[in-house]
Amino acid sequence: MIYSRKRINKCQLYEIYYFLQNHLIKLSESEVTELACRYDISPYLYVVFCYIYELTGDSILVPYMNALKDENGQRLLDTYGLSEHKRWKISISERITCDDLYAVIFPDLSDRDLINMKNNVQAFTGGTHG
Repeated sequence: MIYSRKRINKCQLYEIYYFLQNHLIKLSESEVTELACRYDISPYLYVVFCYIYELTGDSILVPYMNALKDENGQRLLDTYGLSEHKRWKISISERITCDDLYAVIFPDLSDRDLINMKNNVQAFTGGTHG
């Protein structure tokens, strides 16, 4: 949640990357796509792979990204938002290195967005932003 954490957690992306290094080679692109479709996570997996690729530059991810890429995944990669998806104004590489994504998106947030973000923080963390 950008509202409370402000940045992308690179450590989590690296953990996924190291897992993929050890296990992805055992699966073909079609097997990964099939599993992603079965669990209805294709667009999300595509986004995670794109962020990891941007972070690491490891070309082993490219065939999997190409296999998973679709309109939904591209839309998720290019946008943010809870009630209304808004287009990022900074690149994926800038998102990864930015220390305060909330400051980047704040000017575009509506009152409804701010209320939704606050409610999500309270619901998922039991706390408030501050």
